[in-house]
Amino acid sequence: MLCALLLLALVEEPSAAPIAALRRECFVIEDSTPGAASDPVGWAEFLRREDHGGMLLECEYVFVRPGRGERWRVRHVEKLTDNGPQLVWREIGTAAGRTLTLERTREGDQWRCQAFERDESVRSTLDTGAGAVFPLYLIELARNGQLGAAELTLFDPLESALVSRHATTVYAPASGEHTRTLELHRPDATLAGRYVFAGSELRSFQWQEGGWVARRIDPEQYSAAVGGAVELSGARARAPACSDSAK
Repeated sequence: MLCALLLLALVEEPSAAPIAALRRECFVIEDSTPGAASDPVGWAEFLRREDHGGMLLECEYVFVRPGRGERWRVRHVEKLTDNGPQLVWREIGTAAGRTLTLERTREGDQWRCQAFERDESVRSTLDTGAGAVFPLYLIELARNGQLGAAELTLFDPLESALVSRHATTVYAPASGEHTRTLELHRPDATLAGRYVFAGSELRSFQWQEGGWVARRIDPEQYSAAVGGAVELSGARARAPACSDSAK
């Protein structure tokens, strides 16, 4: 339980002196379905911080409930250090208020996963002996041109499980901006993610064919749009304590 609370505190701990500038990328998420309403369905913000303790990757999604003025957030944090990777996934504003934490075991070839939902917690261990990657770190590899075509084992926070993905990268040689597209496909060949980069910048992304598409906007536009959403301090609240009856 102590490990879980310490992991959740990732978003609270004061940062050490940075060794690289903060990178911030903001997006508006729109429904590309023909005939869909023109209002945004959400927004996203990607952050990267780096200090002597390692690299911190963060993503926050803000979604609008259809037909209602309510919003809810998903906060995704990955910390990569010499001691191993750590992940926190927190859903804020949903009925369950789900929180998931993931960290490497002392043995080094497994990840310890804990999911908190309402007053219940579920623990599991994932075998990563054959290799696995976190979602935000995968985007980081693609951003830096370190990912081409590959068969991957990826941790999916929505499924709380390791999943298989086929990755391909398509280049646009005529583009002066070194534009390329990373696509992730499930074993049944359906699209699980599409990310378009120009150089090292993420320009747009989507999670499935058709439907919602995220496009890059200025940070000022993002701040103005999400200013009325759930306060960020809500994302930093700790998870409920695990009881002895936890699964």
